[in-house]
Amino acid sequence: MVISNEQKTRETGLWFSLIITFFTITFLASILIEKAQVWWLQIPAAALVVIAILVYRFGGFHYIRAEFNNQNIEIKFYNSFPYGRKFRMIKVTPSQITRMKIKKGCCGIGKGLVLYQKTNKNEARYPFIGLSALNANDRNRILLHLEKK
Repeated sequence: MVISNEQKTRETGLWFSLIITFFTITFLASILIEKAQVWWLQIPAAALVVIAILVYRFGGFHYIRAEFNNQNIEIKFYNSFPYGRKFRMIKVTPSQITRMKIKKGCCGIGKGLVLYQKTNKNEARYPFIGLSALNANDRNRILLHLEKK
């Protein structure tokens, strides 16, 4: 079975791009247009640009393609923020996963998953997989398959 959030990741990227562009234009207009030069417009617009960029970068909005079969679990993922992307892949047999940690996040931002695998000496931790860009159905299907294995 394959679970992918390609369409949802595109929509999320588009919305964040529109929000960042709108507040950037508002901020620049409040600086450049003489009649709009008011401090109560400049400071919130600049703050909202920074907040939107930080939420988009660190909010767990990842593209995910998860494949589950009897022998392997393969999860390919990367951050959907356009800069600083790292393409990662986890390929593990279900018996090697010792535990998983689910991060709940706040208001849909920061949801994620961390998998742990047993090694010869101790336990290895895989990188954080952001689940914020998944719809609830796909997120539950991924968690269900990982718990079942």
